[in-house]
Amino acid sequence: MAKMTPPTTYDSYWDVMSGWPPTLFSHPEYGDVAVHTIAYHKDFLGWIPPDRKYVAAPDSTQTITLKRLAQPGAEGYLLAQIPIGRSRTDFYIIEARLFAGYDDEIPDEAIVIHKVDTAREDRLAQVVDVDNNGDPNDAGAMWTVGEIFTDAENNLQVSIDAAYASGYRVTINTDPTTFSTCIDFLSTSSHLFGPGWNQASVQVEAASECDWSATSNTDWIRVTAGGNNSGPGRVHYTVSANPSPAVRTGTLTIGGWWTFTVTQAGANEVLFEDDMESGTNGWGGMRPGR
Repeated sequence: MAKMTPPTTYDSYWDVMSGWPPTLFSHPEYGDVAVHTIAYHKDFLGWIPPDRKYVAAPDSTQTITLKRLAQPGAEGYLLAQIPIGRSRTDFYIIEARLFAGYDDEIPDEAIVIHKVDTAREDRLAQVVDVDNNGDPNDAGAMWTVGEIFTDAENNLQVSIDAAYASGYRVTINTDPTTFSTCIDFLSTSSHLFGPGWNQASVQVEAASECDWSATSNTDWIRVTAGGNNSGPGRVHYTVSANPSPAVRTGTLTIGGWWTFTVTQAGANEVLFEDDMESGTNGWGGMRPGR
């Protein structure tokens, strides 16, 4: 067997074969173990029966449930494949990854999208990371409920509609006349506040010809600027003081589909959020009056 040359940087913790050497995690009972390989590789090896693979047809819209890739059970789709035009080498693979079996060590629970190019010499399937920061393991690579992946150039869209204990419900759309929104993504999906009055904003990334609006779904969150926009823009909003001792949650709807969540602490309460990408000190407390 020919000796493999270590590849350039692309270390995906969604796939045992992505890193160099293969990505291993320390398990308290079994020692060094690896996450499952990705759906593309399982399908390539013939491990996924044809009736558990959904292949999107052109100009179609279909809602399906994707079962988790590890310990999935006996029924349901294990992957969805979306062709890219008439290409024989390029397509997308959609899979559901939840904490189960060896997948206990994945970065988080999410839908993961790989863009496959079988003409590549290495790493034929690569994670679609919307922030393009070179890290396929961060939030930009995890597609969760309320988010939509759109490849307008290739007339395809995937919306994550709901999460279940054993998978996700997704809608796969290859009919651009029925796409839900022209917004590509939000800079973040939520904000966390203390009980006092506050103001903040969220960046919206959209195509230059995309017209969109933002509305509040509760009276204590008020959009102050950017409620009607075209192309990339920023939605500014205020949060009124919370008179109740109980935490409350409200949302903004952006572009008619994207949901942005605002959580506010009750009086004399402390909420915590984590940003583990910032390292071991990535825990932050939102205290009264902040």
